Amino acid sequence: MPFTLTYPGQLKPRQRVSNVANRGELRGCFSSQLAERFGWVMDDTDLPVVEVQGRQYMPVIRRNLGIAVALDMILLAPKQLLRVGDTDNRAKAVIDALTLPGPQQGHPGDSTDTSQPTFCLLEDDSLVSELSVSARPWYGRPPGAHDGLALVTVTVVTDGRITITGIGFLG
Repeated sequence: MPFTLTYPGQLKPRQRVSNVANRGELRGCFSSQLAERFGWVMDDTDLPVVEVQGRQYMPVIRRNLGIAVALDMILLAPKQLLRVGDTDNRAKAVIDALTLPGPQQGHPGDSTDTSQPTFCLLEDDSLVSELSVSARPWYGRPPGAHDGLALVTVTVVTDGRITITGIGFLG
């Protein structure tokens, strides 16, 4: 069953080094939504947490479970902030934030509670089996709203080698 993750804020293109903190903000925002969606499933499994630079992460979609994801992204922003060529970099920033960080990425901007593991959707970005991205102008944006809104619809799919534990993530 598909579910949707949201991020209300400006998405900065991945290619800019100064925007590593933006991925941390995204990761923190997605973590609470993933914990709400999958916390009960994770409690019923003995999947280990993964430690990266002293922080604990709980990737939901893992290669050894035989599952992957299809992502459908809608990236909304005021018309003046939409630039040709930035869409792919913004999509890459979202995928980075959904993925377990690498040891060199660090945790800037990640304000999640360090006493609990940070949930992330993907163990590795190669677990995205299908991707569609649409950047659209955000008309009628409410006063005081953020500079952007990302809507990421996630569908968990099998890669043909699904495990018993992986079945719990399909429904």
